[in-house]
Amino acid sequence: MGRVIDTTLFGLFHDYFKVYLPKQRRCSPHTFRAYQSVMETFMDFVKDQRCIDLSAVTFEILDKKCFPCTWTVWNQRAAVFQRETTG
Repeated sequence: MGRVIDTTLFGLFHDYFKVYLPKQRRCSPHTFRAYQSVMETFMDFVKDQRCIDLSAVTFEILDKKCFPCTWTVWNQRAAVFQRETTG
């Protein structure tokens, strides 16, 4: 991974996962892992759709093309692929 372009975006991700969820919301470890898994899957989707490295993801890249239909279809296909390869 290269140098992060949008430090604000990744700073918000950090604060959400390291401050808000555990300290302010006091979510359970299961909820934390679920949120983290969805975010990781979504970021994989963005990387695949834009053919970019994670460090190149910015607020501008997260546009309406990412939501909701395209993301939903991609996520469903990923789930099917994962079941086929692990099951």
